[in-house]
Amino acid sequence: MIVGCILAVIALLAVSVVVFINQPSFGRTPRGERLERVMKSPNYRNGGYDTHYAEIGNRFPNIDLAILENGQYDKEWSLYMAQTARDLKAKRVLTVHHSKYALAKHRWDEPLKNAEEMKNKDYLNVLIPEIGEVVTLEK
Repeated sequence: MIVGCILAVIALLAVSVVVFINQPSFGRTPRGERLERVMKSPNYRNGGYDTHYAEIGNRFPNIDLAILENGQYDKEWSLYMAQTARDLKAKRVLTVHHSKYALAKHRWDEPLKNAEEMKNKDYLNVLIPEIGEVVTLEK
């Protein structure tokens, strides 16, 4: 009896998830009225490079670690990643969202090469841990 109830709940949850995921608006970029509402929000910021990174760096001058997007990008974003790190004035930079699977047009390992370049060419303190490596952030 209990096992049957548990299986029924699991089945109901599975069906609910499938129905939700198959809605036309799921995972789509906002458009029309929804996009207008998002853009009017006081919390809305485009993730691309802009002056807001320098504003953040000036407002919070002692950033220990900046975690920056570095994968599944357009070429334009990768050009500004080092400038973003400099604007934030962070002591260390950790890049994320890369090297797991390819959804963009760049090679899977290109973001890691960009991070290496930031570290070597731009002289930024970029952390590039191996998958599963523990990174200790000392004071």
